[in-house]
This record gives sequence, C-alpha cells and structure tokens, in this order.
Amino acid sequence: RFLLQSALGDAQVSALGAEVLARGLNASTLQPPLRPVWGCPPREPPVREGNVLVEFQYGQALDPDSNVPANAWTNTHKLPREDPRGIAQILGFLNDGRIDETCEASVGCTTEEFPSGGEGA
Repeated sequence: RFLLQSALGDAQVSALGAEVLARGLNASTLQPPLRPVWGCPPREPPVREGNVLVEFQYGQALDPDSNVPANAWTNTHKLPREDPRGIAQILGFLNDGRIDETCEASVGCTTEEFPSGGEGA
C-alpha cells in the first residue's frame, strides 16, 4: 500500500510525475480532491485498502513552465511531510493502516500563503 503526498508547484517532482505514478499504482484520491486527477477516482475517507494520492497546495502556481532548478525559498517538495496535516495523515497510515482526510474537507489541503522560513528543498 502507498500513501502518495504531492505538492503542487514542486520543482523537483512535478504533479504530472506524481499523477503518472498514482495511475500506475491504481491509486485513488480522497473525496473531495483538490482537483480532478485523471485515472484516480475519488474515494470517501477513511481509506483502509488500496493506494491514495493526496495533493497539497501552498499558494503556489502549479508546476514550473520550464525546466528550472528548485528555488529553496519557494520549493514545495517536502512541505507535505512537514505540514501538521500531512504528518497526521502519515501517522494514521503507519499506525492504523488508514488514510484520513486531515485537511479541511471542503477545500482540501490548501494554504493561501507559502510557509515562511524557506529551505523547502
């Protein structure tokens, strides 16, 4: 089983790369998804079987338009694993085998502003 946490605007692993991996793993998204992901049908949480892709958005544009290096101050790559919502999701998955919606159910895992501190790479 896999819990895939992807951050939109990630300059290291694009959302497209995460989506291709998710489709290859026959993953679903949590209902309601942040945005539709082709080939990954939404499921009601908690999910206790199968693989799940959860997308996070941190006030960033989507993926870079060109092949550019990650900016340490605005790179979203590791933010889901530092976000308390992402950590709670990981703990539920590792401890109980369930994947919960740990973000606000109506809007998903979104944050209007990029977290301060930089060094997101």
